[in-house]
Amino acid sequence: MERLNRYLTTYLRVMVLLLGLVVIAAGIVFAVEATSVRAEITGELRTEQIALGIDEALAANGKVVDGVTEAKLAFETIREHRYDNWGTYDDTERGSPEPDSYIQALALENSLNLARAGYGVADLALYSGIAMIVMGVAISGTGVALIGLTRGKSYAPLGRAFPPTD
Repeated sequence: MERLNRYLTTYLRVMVLLLGLVVIAAGIVFAVEATSVRAEITGELRTEQIALGIDEALAANGKVVDGVTEAKLAFETIREHRYDNWGTYDDTERGSPEPDSYIQALALENSLNLARAGYGVADLALYSGIAMIVMGVAISGTGVALIGLTRGKSYAPLGRAFPPTD
């Protein structure tokens, strides 16, 4: 039984440390992927060269929609123009060229909304990664403390012999 006790006290301490390191690694992966996705969405928005909802002076200097706030402003501008020009889809007549323009406006609105949703998911992954890193540091710290406190000693769980000898 002493051998089992030594096994449990030694390897469980190391397992706690390793678990913490795995959680830290997973948190780093989450944070890196989230940052990568945000950069990809920003690059795609810049590629589209959308300047709606941006101050005209900034747009003249080459400023385009490349962030979540600007995507929301562009979405609201397109939606406002769509309602002003065509109303709802039912308001457009069959066979007129208006439905095509209406559908194009809807497609751009949906693209901007997907960009906003993508930023939200990336932010969620980033914050989850940060939380995982913090938890991993706490778990690893506990493992290091257990190893340091019990180095060279063999302690029975809960201060009793294992298994109980009563």
